[in-house]
Amino acid sequence: MTALLIFISTFSLVFALGFQSLNVNNGHYKAAFMTSFAIGLSNLALFKTVPDANWLEIVAFLSGGPFGIVSSMWAHERWMPKRDRQGKVPLPEGKAWPEPPETMIIKGANPIPPPVPERVGFRLKDFWPWISGV
Repeated sequence: MTALLIFISTFSLVFALGFQSLNVNNGHYKAAFMTSFAIGLSNLALFKTVPDANWLEIVAFLSGGPFGIVSSMWAHERWMPKRDRQGKVPLPEGKAWPEPPETMIIKGANPIPPPVPERVGFRLKDFWPWISGV
């Protein structure tokens, strides 16, 4: 019975940690806040049950994590709305977010945009000029 409790608490801890990470990365503030309570409860259950673990309980502890993280990834994909890089939830078909103005004029600011770099990335030669052939 203790092994089952350890498996469930490890599964729920890793599930909540993975779900919270995805919430933070995707800008879901309220969900990330609420997930913290699940993390705390799962940690509490682990601290109460694991100190005197036998081999079966150690196996339950180690196997709860992989199942928990894969389950959280699967669940987050289906339960949470997708967001783009700006943190916006996509609109229904045929609708679009308004485009920001081309330039924003701020009093006292330079209206000339910064220069665009000629190339993106770097070569090792840029940092270590004594390396030849790079």
